[in-house]
Amino acid sequence: MEIQKAKLYSLEMFEDDPPEFIKSIVKLFVENTPISIAAIKTAYAENEMEQLRHHSHKLKPHFAFFASTHIQQALQMIENIARNNDGIEDLPGLIEYVEKNSIPMLEQMKADFLD
Repeated sequence: MEIQKAKLYSLEMFEDDPPEFIKSIVKLFVENTPISIAAIKTAYAENEMEQLRHHSHKLKPHFAFFASTHIQQALQMIENIARNNDGIEDLPGLIEYVEKNSIPMLEQMKADFLD
């Protein structure tokens, strides 16, 4: 008996869309998310809070599309901290959380749609 792994994402938002469209959206997400996370990490390393806010804000809705609210909330926290310059000591952990939790999601999406 094969044990099913829990889905780390949902396609409910796209349930009425054609499969080709869904595959193209997933492909863009899988390809662009690591680039966006790298931009977030670079902005933090360079203490560029406005860029950090911008990149977090831009990436956040993409996780909402795939019902990954925990990552979306972490990106919202990063955005808020970068905007208000309050709680900066929490940024490394939040950025690591986003990166660490997005990797298995992206891998699962890649296996489900792109391999």
